[in-house]
Amino acid sequence: MANDIKVLINDVEYTEFINITIDTDMSEVCHSFSLQTLGNENFPLFRGQEITIKAKDYSLMRGYIEKCSPDVSSDGKSFTVAGRCINADIVDSNISGINISGGIKLETLIQKILDSLDIDNTIINKVSGLTSFTNKDAIASEPDQNAWDLINQYSQKKSVIVTSDLDSKLIITRTGDIKAHDSLINKLNDTNQENNIVTSSAEYDDSARYYKYVVISQENKKADKAKFTLASISGKGIAYDNEIRKSRIFIKKADNSCNSIILAEMAQLEVNLRRANSLTYSCTLNGLFQSNGKIWQNNQLVYVKDEDNFIDSWLLIKSCSYNIGTDGSYVNMELVTKDAISLNANMDNVEERTNQIAQTNKKFKKATYKSENTKNAKYLAGKAIALDKKIIKEELDKLKK
Repeated sequence: MANDIKVLINDVEYTEFINITIDTDMSEVCHSFSLQTLGNENFPLFRGQEITIKAKDYSLMRGYIEKCSPDVSSDGKSFTVAGRCINADIVDSNISGINISGGIKLETLIQKILDSLDIDNTIINKVSGLTSFTNKDAIASEPDQNAWDLINQYSQKKSVIVTSDLDSKLIITRTGDIKAHDSLINKLNDTNQENNIVTSSAEYDDSARYYKYVVISQENKKADKAKFTLASISGKGIAYDNEIRKSRIFIKKADNSCNSIILAEMAQLEVNLRRANSLTYSCTLNGLFQSNGKIWQNNQLVYVKDEDNFIDSWLLIKSCSYNIGTDGSYVNMELVTKDAISLNANMDNVEERTNQIAQTNKKFKKATYKSENTKNAKYLAGKAIALDKKIIKEELDKLKK
């Protein structure tokens, strides 16, 4: 085992490991690990023990042993332990009694969930200007609500993701904020000896992609009775993928009644995710570190030049599997297109514009129900519709860029 790898079990360092594997994925808040020894009977490995794995100055894992697997064969004895990072309890546990009115930030909600589970962890918000939830976003957990599902549900409302770093800290972020120092290179004629990819593979699959995406709002019966025609009450959002033939059309109904800006954003999200998921690229590198001494890790944008797999673009590192053995170390990476995980639209601007529509609609409703001046009601209705259409057009134009 390399000298720069340390394994601490209940704060005591041990070195007699022949293989260590650590799996991380930015779409999952919980990382996993396994360690193998030669079956030394005096080696104190038990379920429930706290474990820390470090490489140089980086923490690769902070978690607990959950499984122990002794193995005996004609070749000798071995002993394997496996487990997950400290965020496993967030993923596994159910909560109740989370009932919060609007006006709080996402990190405050996450902290309340951690407190309800008696979990001591750090939350880091890397998204500047992230707005608080409004009063209409009343937060209430079901009696058997899964803790991670609740966090994920409300992070999506802010178009951010909650993931964890190698030290298991919870990170509120958007994708691709950091660029890797090194590139991933596999040239057919490597005259300058730039290649650092050992193995690689790619798959291109357009079977789940469409040309036109339409997201329609749920029916609003109250609006129907009042004969409202505003796009924010009943509407649809449309987005296009010009790389796909026009005969392929996708239609989806939103889970809740939404205004047309949000519907357009949902349609564009479908385009982004399906385009991103059409490419699967994996590669293996020798060693765990880049040339500047920083470790390869998730949510980094990296330039990939792989001539065998026809790739020449910036990709996002979605997952890293670190493998450390007696004969060296290597990292397996899975990469996706850079908009694969979260929506590129500026959610804060969308919320601000949505509020403009809501305020105008409020005036329109008031005039419709209370005013005896029919001309005033029609004037406000026309103003609301014009504003709605203008804002929707602006948002659609922005999302298509």
